[in-house]
Amino acid sequence: MVFRSLRSSLVFASILCASVPAAAQEIDPFYSGLLRDGAYAYDRGDFAAAARDLRLACFGYLDLPAPLAGCLTRLGAAQAKASDGDGFAETFRRVVELEERFGGYRQAEVPAEVRAAFEERTAAAIPAATLAQVPVFAGLALRKVEGQLAALPPKQRRKELEARALKEPQTVLWQLLLTELDLAEGLNAPALERARRAATLAPQDPRALCVRGLALARAERCPEAVADLQPCARSRRETAYAAALLGCWAGAGEWRKADELVRGLPAEVARDRQIAGLAQRVQKGLAGAQATAATQPAGRPPAPAAPTAAPAAPQLPLADGLERVRRLLATGVQEELREGLTLARELADANPGSREAQHLAAEAAYRSARWQDAAAYFKRGGDPGDARPELLFYLAVALYESGERDAAASALERSLPNLERTPYVDAYAKRILRSRTSGGTGGR
Repeated sequence: MVFRSLRSSLVFASILCASVPAAAQEIDPFYSGLLRDGAYAYDRGDFAAAARDLRLACFGYLDLPAPLAGCLTRLGAAQAKASDGDGFAETFRRVVELEERFGGYRQAEVPAEVRAAFEERTAAAIPAATLAQVPVFAGLALRKVEGQLAALPPKQRRKELEARALKEPQTVLWQLLLTELDLAEGLNAPALERARRAATLAPQDPRALCVRGLALARAERCPEAVADLQPCARSRRETAYAAALLGCWAGAGEWRKADELVRGLPAEVARDRQIAGLAQRVQKGLAGAQATAATQPAGRPPAPAAPTAAPAAPQLPLADGLERVRRLLATGVQEELREGLTLARELADANPGSREAQHLAAEAAYRSARWQDAAAYFKRGGDPGDARPELLFYLAVALYESGERDAAASALERSLPNLERTPYVDAYAKRILRSRTSGGTGGR
């Protein structure tokens, strides 16, 4: 009965709101007090009392669409917590009506946790077809479908996802869910392909970038993976993403960054066996770095790290050796990247006068995320020149990750006009230029 009168009042409100300025509409203290009492009851967990107060309070906001939508959202959240399914369904219909007429729901000022509770119940209780018809709730329809798909056995889930992806190739969610399924089953190559496709469809979607970062890490392409994983919130709360970022940083000797990540992980993530093993590796690496730093003369900054000397002279002629290195680097396979780096170091150290050998060693070090080695070899070989924009970009990244932010920005600015732009390039460009603008410390 109460909601029948509320529904008819909304029709009157739609006429009234068009003629009464918002500033002139005052709320009766009786209703604002009820709203406050309902909020207090919700906060202390008395959801039945909260629903009772909020149901009455909403009548005081009939001529204010956004505040009324906010009140109804609070009421719906309380009804959901109180297991009042019928009441919630009716409240949801009122919220949709306000949203369609005035955009009330999206304008409503509601605490994030209350809105989340309302949307969680909405996704669970309202049919997906209904949600899909209301733009502001369309994302919940996909969330509902995602939950249903997650309950299926992997084989059946894959079949359903592939059918949806074929039917709706522009829907990012299907690509992401297939990527996650591929990664869970160890299918790293198709996972990376799907992840890149999803990130192309939604280049600003945080979930797409996080998933691409995880796929890149699993494919052992750490320089690219770190650009996605470092800003990814999931890297700081989910085991798989934290392990991927820690593994990349540990492999690159970025012990301080890895240590900061370990210290900020939730306890349940830090207890994971893989994370615990990586944390031990990080502590050993950090201790070694600190011991090395302690040997530096007081008052003098550490000298740039020199490339590791090769144990023996290369057996191949220089031209043949360089060509072999290029073939190894072109594979993108981590084991062959390591072999390419080893051979490139040997060639560069045995031929200090060869700019080509130094630059190729720098590129090999870059591809293995050995930033200081890359920077050192670039310095040996001299400036790559504006005609080599890719090498200039590699130089910029190596300098940035080694803490030389101004030099990194200078090299980057020279490379960008002639460089093919990709999300990876753009992500690093943004970070490097911002670090100089903000006076940050670059990759450190």
